[in-house]
Amino acid sequence: PMTIERLGSNTIDSRRLAARLIGSLADVLSSEEVEHLFLKRVVDLCDDKDSSLRAMTAQSLASVGAKLPLKLCEEHLSPKLCFLTEDDSARVRAAAVRAVAKIGDAHKADATNSNMFKTLLLSMFIEKCKDATITAATDLRTVDDDTYVMLEIFAEVYGYFLVALSPLFEDEETWTLTLNGLRRMVSCNGPTVRHWCAFNLPAVAACCGEHRPDRIRGVLHALSTDTDVETRATLAAGIHETARFLGGTDLRGEVLVAVGELMTDQNPQVRLNALTNFAELLELLSEKELAARKLDPVFTNLEALAQDSWRTQKVLAEQLDKAACNIPQEMLCEYVAPVLFQMARESTYLVRNASIAAAVRVLR
Repeated sequence: PMTIERLGSNTIDSRRLAARLIGSLADVLSSEEVEHLFLKRVVDLCDDKDSSLRAMTAQSLASVGAKLPLKLCEEHLSPKLCFLTEDDSARVRAAAVRAVAKIGDAHKADATNSNMFKTLLLSMFIEKCKDATITAATDLRTVDDDTYVMLEIFAEVYGYFLVALSPLFEDEETWTLTLNGLRRMVSCNGPTVRHWCAFNLPAVAACCGEHRPDRIRGVLHALSTDTDVETRATLAAGIHETARFLGGTDLRGEVLVAVGELMTDQNPQVRLNALTNFAELLELLSEKELAARKLDPVFTNLEALAQDSWRTQKVLAEQLDKAACNIPQEMLCEYVAPVLFQMARESTYLVRNASIAAAVRVLR
């Protein structure tokens, strides 16, 4: 009731807060409640004269549209989203693009039967890929703020669009166009854009891994050696998911090299992020042969990892415990066991416990 009351306020701040609350409440209310309480009101807010309020409304439309049935989205939200993506304010346009992508991801199961997907979403994605290809090829230090914001937001939601819309791609030309946009963004000089490319790489791998792995050859290597720490850290956090889809393809070698790069990175956060799922990585990459033999640089660097913080040491011990069955005996003896014994003697109580448990598994 208070949110609805604020929507009728004469002050911009109150209406803006209400628009923000609608998005938060939509996440916890039922579809029927969202439709009854907020659908008409949020549609009306899209026409407000204040651009900051329209931007906040567009942001909330992502949650509202994800909760409502697709039919209602097509009938009520699709026209307004089309309108907002052409708004004079770049902030409004960016928020609307994000909302369209997230609504598409929420309803992707019905993509092939939806006119909204075939018209609004697909055409918008192709258009934004073309724009991104052109913009990312320029020196981003020289572009205006509005252009950079649109590129950054598109990089953020690229994966949502690709997962939702790839079943609708009718020819290889569409794949080429969309993936060229990704390649341009990966190689651009905007660190936040590259960071979002790293964030979306598991989604890209899921779409391309089975039939088109060659289309993204070199992308993983470029991101794993990126100069931006946040980009590498984000890539490392999801490298096990990327390996799940690419580890059994022709890009297996590139995945192994990227894992080695991330596990031996100069930044401790990047190393920890990659280490967190190391056992799962080894299992995923050991279906045809033991991946550990291809990751010799990682194992020779275990002693350096054992010098990191106690949290990293604890994760290292736990991962080596889980991964022992996928590590050759000679590598267990030469690299793993000495590091575990060292941590069991010298580190904190939690690390010593984890190291001793891992050492027992290794010896068995």
